[in-house]
Amino acid sequence: MRSAPTTRSAWQVVGASTAGTSVEYYDFFIYGTAAALVFPHVFFPEMTPVLGALSAFLTFGAGYLARPLGGIVIGHFGDTVGRKRMLVLTVLLMGGATLAIGLLPGYAQIGVAAPILLLVLRLVQGFAFGGEYGGAIIMAFEFAPEGRRGLFASLPHTGQSVGVLLGSAAFALVGGLPEGQLLTWGWRVPFLASVVLVAVGLVIRLKVTETPSFRAARRDNAIVRSPFVSLLRHHRCEVLLVAGTFTGFSAASILAITYMVGYARTAGGVPAGTLLTAITVATAVQLVTTPLSGWLSDRIGRTLLLGIGAAGTATAVSLMFGAVSNGRTGLVVLAYVLGWGVFFAAGVGVLPALFSDAFDTSVRYSGMGLGYQLATVLGSAISPTVATLLLGATGTSTSVSVYVVAILAVTLACGLVLARRVGSAASTTGEARTPDRVDT
Repeated sequence: MRSAPTTRSAWQVVGASTAGTSVEYYDFFIYGTAAALVFPHVFFPEMTPVLGALSAFLTFGAGYLARPLGGIVIGHFGDTVGRKRMLVLTVLLMGGATLAIGLLPGYAQIGVAAPILLLVLRLVQGFAFGGEYGGAIIMAFEFAPEGRRGLFASLPHTGQSVGVLLGSAAFALVGGLPEGQLLTWGWRVPFLASVVLVAVGLVIRLKVTETPSFRAARRDNAIVRSPFVSLLRHHRCEVLLVAGTFTGFSAASILAITYMVGYARTAGGVPAGTLLTAITVATAVQLVTTPLSGWLSDRIGRTLLLGIGAAGTATAVSLMFGAVSNGRTGLVVLAYVLGWGVFFAAGVGVLPALFSDAFDTSVRYSGMGLGYQLATVLGSAISPTVATLLLGATGTSTSVSVYVVAILAVTLACGLVLARRVGSAASTTGEARTPDRVDT
């Protein structure tokens, strides 16, 4: 049994987890923005505009490929050395890589070494991110008072919204510069400014203690030598179910936030500024709706909210594509605020606690990291390509909508099975897990 943390210490840990996650998402977001606006000109100027843009986005995608490795390696040490040390490491790695990108000379200064170093730093970012998200959630989950794990585990996820909003604001401030100044020094400002966020996140994380669950496992000699091997032997189904449960939301997220902006330019029916405003408003709404979902899940169970979230997100993303294709601006805004701001948050708000409950303390960090990052590869990394191929083959966004509905149906099915396995394990093993109310 784990010792009960004080409410004050639990809230301190939530703050530390959320602050670090905000840093990670800020750094990841500004890289994606710079890859679209600046990097083709700064790091790939010798290429044609199309190849330059493609190369810049390939470096962006490389970060996703490094995530599972980060989840495995950092997860291993998180389960054997401790959660706190690894979360300090992830902030330092991500912050250091982001600062280095801000200081990196361009192709005009150091030639081909510039894009090579950019790729290396991007891989470091992805590696760090792979170990951050699951660890931040686990810290909050393992410190949470009984009956409030859904709420506490959901709060670090709001760091995604905070990071995106801060990143948007940072690039909005430099986006109005003349193109020459933006390409010379303006784009570097958001990267260099991340030092402030890293310092705040680092100070907060250094002040927290190790989680009660990990301290108890270490005291009882319950630390396994190779968590990853143990995970593959005894928790393969849980890893696959976690990946399946998040893949649909991951795909919907990248399609609604990143892919849709490019699609709107092609379709020409909705101004990009309107779309970006809708995304920003919906992201701000998530700051409230995500923890609200976690709080409700402690009272009515995870599965009902998961079902509402998956169904609502599938409907909303389908409406987004149709509305953008037909130039229905009002419907686009409504779909984003309700779909992204409410339904998506309702679904993902319950996942942190559900995923944490799926694994024992001895393999929780590794299991969360591997399952979640596999989902980002299957969802975020692949879905834009799938959507492009479907649009090219059919000539209509309806095919993409069908794809989104199908993948979220698989997500819901995996989530329901996972919830039942979590509830069954809690009731039959007597371990300190939170049984999910699968009858809701």
